[in-house]
Amino acid sequence: MSSITRSIQLPVSVAEAFSFFSDSASVATIFGARRAVVYPVVGGEFEIFFGEDDMDSTKNCKIVEFVPEVKIATEFIGPTKHRPYGFLKNSITFSCCERIHISS
Repeated sequence: MSSITRSIQLPVSVAEAFSFFSDSASVATIFGARRAVVYPVVGGEFEIFFGEDDMDSTKNCKIVEFVPEVKIATEFIGPTKHRPYGFLKNSITFSCCERIHISS
């Protein structure tokens, strides 16, 4: 299994950065999607809808780790049109220096 790690620094507080990834409208904007459904709790939805219909989405994406202002981790099978990528686990970690670490 391979992984990709990225680290970015944002000119916002950790609380603001975290809110971007735990709010449905913000997640849709970040991923350039038509809409998103985020229920920010362990076991909650983290589904992103890309196409004109609900067929092209991160179907059944669930939050597997949720620590407010620290970490959001999800597991899902890639969007319908990207199925060759198969199962994905994403982890977004927030730290005190307004640096976000994203791993897939």
